[in-house]
Amino acid sequence: MKLPIKNTLPYAIIVILVIALGVVYSSKTETKQPTVLSGDKVFSFDTLDQAEEFEDLEKFGLQAPESYNHTKGKNLILLAIKATSFFKGDWVMAHGLLGVSMLDVSVEDRIGYESLFLSSAQRFKMFGSFINDDNALLVDFDRQVKPTKSVIATREAYIYSLSDQLNGRYIYNNAGNFGRNYFPERNRDSNVQLENTLVNGLKFYSGLKDKGYDDKTLKDMLGIAYASLDYDGVIISDTNLYTIGALQVYSDALTATLAKLNENSDHSYQFLEELGWEMQSRGLATDDKILLPDDEKNFEAILKIIEEDLNNIKK
Repeated sequence: MKLPIKNTLPYAIIVILVIALGVVYSSKTETKQPTVLSGDKVFSFDTLDQAEEFEDLEKFGLQAPESYNHTKGKNLILLAIKATSFFKGDWVMAHGLLGVSMLDVSVEDRIGYESLFLSSAQRFKMFGSFINDDNALLVDFDRQVKPTKSVIATREAYIYSLSDQLNGRYIYNNAGNFGRNYFPERNRDSNVQLENTLVNGLKFYSGLKDKGYDDKTLKDMLGIAYASLDYDGVIISDTNLYTIGALQVYSDALTATLAKLNENSDHSYQFLEELGWEMQSRGLATDDKILLPDDEKNFEAILKIIEEDLNNIKK
């Protein structure tokens, strides 16, 4: 039996409305996969397993080895730094290094930015910088910092040079052979190099401060370098020394470290790690404040410096 048209029309309208509402609801609740645009096509990361050649990576916004996209790399680095390493250090390091791999820059400048992110894998910045073998390319044979276009690469070079020289002072003897000595050495040959690094590092630190960034990580490492030279009887007259504030806390941290290490001559401690613990207990910066900032205004200043730096170092 056929229903009259006047009865079926309302029913049909209701069915159409239900279907339309279902489509709208489904489109709103559907889980969308992250995608990357490449030309006129959209490629989901869910299909990344289909990439078989390096050339395929560009479809997903990635770069093949020795292939660069400076703009993408710069933006990824800035996003990683803005995220900060609080509770997401692995993410920051991974995405930061991915951005570094995309930069079209010199070898030294690339190593500098790699050092920034790689050292976050270690508890203490000085130790993390020291064990990164590539950082040795940022300094010359006497551990003085090589000139580079990048502010960040120069900063990382000073941190590496200070870490390497301080470690060498207490791990090797004056002839350069393994032989720990935790007592003052007034005729230590390597102190000339460390003093040069300290004086030049203080100028660099003051330059960053003039740009609005107080690099507390670098400052406290310079303070320890002063403490080591003072321990060996070297008199530092450079006026920039007083920009790092009270000096006694650095001497206290170094003295406590050496006292602990000297208690057991057969110890297997890492000097820079033990120094890190003593620095940390006195409130000195042992992590990288670029990745773990503690001051919003200071953080905004370094973000601006890094963005300008990444623009300036492009080949």
